[in-house]
Amino acid sequence: MDMTFETLKKEIVKRNLVQRIVSFLCGVFLLALNYNLLVVPNNFNIGGTSGLAIIFKELFGLKPSVFILGSSVILLIISYFALDKEQVMRSVVGAILYPVAIMVVEPLATFLSPHFQFQNILITIILCGGIIGVGNGLIYKAGFTTGGGDLIMKMISKFQRLTEGTSQLIENVVIVLLGGLVLGIPSVIYSIILNVVCANITDKILIGISNSKMFFIYSKKTAKIKKYVLDDLESGMTIIHTEGGFKLTPRKMLMVVVPTREYYAFREMILAIDSDAFFVITDCYEVSGGVKKEKNTFLPI
Repeated sequence: MDMTFETLKKEIVKRNLVQRIVSFLCGVFLLALNYNLLVVPNNFNIGGTSGLAIIFKELFGLKPSVFILGSSVILLIISYFALDKEQVMRSVVGAILYPVAIMVVEPLATFLSPHFQFQNILITIILCGGIIGVGNGLIYKAGFTTGGGDLIMKMISKFQRLTEGTSQLIENVVIVLLGGLVLGIPSVIYSIILNVVCANITDKILIGISNSKMFFIYSKKTAKIKKYVLDDLESGMTIIHTEGGFKLTPRKMLMVVVPTREYYAFREMILAIDSDAFFVITDCYEVSGGVKKEKNTFLPI
C-alpha cells in the first residue's frame, strides 16, 4: 500500500531524530556563543532580528537578547495568522531557544573573550561569518530555523508575491542600510563581507564540498571513450539512450562520474579521442551506490 505524502513527511521527521536534535542544539549554541563573543562587541550587523538588535542597542541601549526574544515572540504571533501553520511551528523552538541561549552562554563568552581579540578586523569578520555559516548549516540541515529573520522573509514572500531568495535579499539590504545610518558606512562593508562568508559556509554544510565531477558526453566515438573509462580510468558509467531535439535522431549519451582530482585529465582525454565531442560537466556533491573501483569512489554502473 502506497504511503500518502503526509505519512511520508511524518516518517522523514522521525528519521535520525536524535541526531537532528543534537545538530540543531549545536548550531544554536555556536550562533549564541558567536553572537556574544564577536557580533555584539564589534557591532556587526548580521541581518535579521539579530542585526536589528545591534541597531537598537546603539540607539536605545536595549540588551540584544531581550530585543531578539521580544521581536521573535511578536513575529511568531503575527506569522501564526499570516503564514502556513506548519512553517510557523518549525520556527517556534528556534525562535525561543536562540535568544535564551544568548543569555545562557553570555558568561562563557565573557570568559573566552580575551582569547578572541584580533588586531585585524578582517580576521574577526571572516571568523564570525564562518561560525555563523556552520551554525546555520547545522540548524537548516536538521530541518529547523531560528525564526526571526526567516519569518520576516516568508511574510515578504507571501504578501509581495516574491521568491524567498528575493525576499531575503530585500530584508537584508534594508537592515544593512539601516545599520549603515546608525553604525556608519564601514558597518555596511563589514556586513557584506560577513554575509558572503556566512552564505558560502552554510551552503558547504548543507550540500557538501564537491569531490566529484559528473560528465554527460555525446560523441561519435562513444565506444572508444567507453573503453577508456572502463579499462584505463577504471570507472563506472551509465549509457543513456536519448533523442536529438532537432532531427529526433536516436543517440547514446555517456554519464560518467570521476573524482575532482581526475577531472582535467579526463576532460583532455575526451577531447583527444574526439575533438568534436559535446559534453556537459557539473559538480557532484554526493554519489551513493553503484560499483566501487580500486582507483575511484562509488560510481554508477
